Amino acid sequence: MYNFNFNVQNIEDGQGMGIALTGMIIVFCVLTLISVFIVILPKILAVVAKKFPESAGHHGVPVQDEDDSALAAIGYVMHMRRSTEIKQKV
Repeated sequence: MYNFNFNVQNIEDGQGMGIALTGMIIVFCVLTLISVFIVILPKILAVVAKKFPESAGHHGVPVQDEDDSALAAIGYVMHMRRSTEIKQKV
C-alpha cells in the first residue's frame, strides 16, 4: 500500500510553498485586472458611445391607421363571438 506521510517537510521538498505562492500571485493579479477593467468600463463605453451613437428613432415615426372604425368593428365582432361561445359551453 501507499505510505502517506503528512509532514511540512514533504511540502518543502516538493516545492509546495513556491507553487502555492505562485498560484496566489496569479489569482491576485487576475482579480486586480478584473477590478481595474470594471472601474474603467464606463469610460470606455462613453468613448464608444461618442464614436458610434445610437440611431434615434430607427423604427421611424409610427403611422396612424386611418381605418379606426374598421378595427373597432372587427374587435366588436370578435368580442361577441367569444362571449357567445362561452355562453354556449356553459
